[in-house]
Amino acid sequence: MRVVIEASEQYKSFLIEVAEAIKAKISFDDKDAYEDIPEHVKLAVEESQVQYEDGKYTDFSVVKASLLSRLHKM
Repeated sequence: MRVVIEASEQYKSFLIEVAEAIKAKISFDDKDAYEDIPEHVKLAVEESQVQYEDGKYTDFSVVKASLLSRLHKM
């Protein structure tokens, strides 16, 4: 099984300890994953960040409640 984890540098030693404890192979790639994202996706992310800053978003608790109410109506 292969697992990819993106984490801050501060967790590197912890991840090494975990890998050693479970006898797993671990490698580090310091390349920023954002660089690999297609340009149209980057633009969409930037647009959503602006919308968030402008208050144009729905809180997760509202979305969750809406989905749960739909589920229970079925």
